[in-house]
Amino acid sequence: MSAAAVWLAYETKGLLIGESANREVVDDIRRVALRVEGIKHVHEVLSMHVGPQFILVAMTLELSSGRTRRHAIDQLEARLKRSHPRIRRVLVRVRKSDQLEE
Repeated sequence: MSAAAVWLAYETKGLLIGESANREVVDDIRRVALRVEGIKHVHEVLSMHVGPQFILVAMTLELSSGRTRRHAIDQLEARLKRSHPRIRRVLVRVRKSDQLEE
């Protein structure tokens, strides 16, 4: 009984402080993004468990120019949610290729 309480406390603490998704999920998010036409580079992937079945993803991307920009972001969100059903929100920051790193 006490082992279950310790495990539950550990899991709950991770959700309360905003534990990130595991490394494999983050790596797969990068792979999925780089397969989307119109995405040139993935600069940053941040993730946070907002609940047991809810992952928030924030990304900084460099996109190709042209009319495919909105389509690329829509495709990325759809593919991520399909491959990882716990991903519920995807926030994208677009960085221009000549923009300096912050």
